[in-house]
Amino acid sequence: MTNTTDVKFISKLEETISRSILSFFPSEWEEDTISLILLKKIREAFTNYHVFYGRYEPEGVFWSAYKYKGKIEYKHGDIGVLVKIVYRDGSHIEGVGFLEAKKRYPRKLTFDSFSIPQLRRINKLSPYTNVLLYDYEDITGFIANSAIPLGILEEKNVSQGLAIKAVTNALVVQAGTVLSDGAKDLTLYKFGIPLSHQIGLRYIQGLDLDFRKEVVDSVKGFNEKRGVCNYVLQITVSHIGDDIPEYDIKLNNNYYEEI
Repeated sequence: MTNTTDVKFISKLEETISRSILSFFPSEWEEDTISLILLKKIREAFTNYHVFYGRYEPEGVFWSAYKYKGKIEYKHGDIGVLVKIVYRDGSHIEGVGFLEAKKRYPRKLTFDSFSIPQLRRINKLSPYTNVLLYDYEDITGFIANSAIPLGILEEKNVSQGLAIKAVTNALVVQAGTVLSDGAKDLTLYKFGIPLSHQIGLRYIQGLDLDFRKEVVDSVKGFNEKRGVCNYVLQITVSHIGDDIPEYDIKLNNNYYEEI
């Protein structure tokens, strides 16, 4: 059964994401600007945050955000979500998920900056790539039921105003699905889940991540010829408490600066 704290976390994450995205329309409606400030707002809202996932003891979730300051060509998606999970037995895993961000163009039903050949190249290098779709209008009709944990819409949660809304302004669709479907418009929404669900219910649970060392190292900036990301959202999930300095994720500060 889903704990009330889980609902608070996902609800707050969704609110942070949507509010940030809507603040840019129409005057600053550019993918890079949206992504940069979005990651900054997420970091500010959730630094050293505790989450319950049906357990009595909380999991510590620690967030940082970085911007690439080099000049070489990016080969992965725009945003790399670098996740380390430390378990109670002392073991840990480390992987990265990729997000290729695209905006909906004003007064259109399309994402005109989409390049199917470019997405095909990125997906070949990073099979766990997702497309992140930004919309200035509310997105509905996504795969809500498969992303929301059981019990999240319980009557007691709804009565406390904690139910997750069935709208979003940032939707994630698997790149392979986009390539298979071939669409570059709002019909992609039926394949997606909110970014808040992707981060809060999948990435920090160790799902949809590429665990290959060479890929993780490249995103950190230690194998940059293989490809980097323009932005990195770094998340450490701890099952053993807050004091875990030995498990910090180290990025190459010659290539990244903290947002």
